[in-house]
Amino acid sequence: MAIDTISNVAIFIASVFLIIGIKRRHHTFVAPWVFVVAICVVLNLLKLIPNQETLLQSLVSVAIQVIIWYPIFSLYQELRKTTVNPGDDYDACPTKEPSADGEAYPQKTDDNTPTETDNPTEMGH
Repeated sequence: MAIDTISNVAIFIASVFLIIGIKRRHHTFVAPWVFVVAICVVLNLLKLIPNQETLLQSLVSVAIQVIIWYPIFSLYQELRKTTVNPGDDYDACPTKEPSADGEAYPQKTDDNTPTETDNPTEMGH
């Protein structure tokens, strides 16, 4: 029972980091969730050995955990390859709407100077 409580608290904390990691698109915040849930799946598999009465229910539970874990693990691997450096000016939640001409969100140049799509009202639109 104490292990269940500890694992639930660990999963909750790791889930908070997961949300932050997805929002910031940074793998180091996603990693705790990936590893905590993987450890919980292994512990649940180990609990199957002495408890044969609820084998089917436990196997279904582990299968659901793996089905939930795998896409996040895939995202973690993708983010490890493409993580934005902390010094980069990345906005995970852009506040500007796409322009009327169908252009996506405003772009910045390498030197962080605004382009003409950054503020269409100043360009006479």
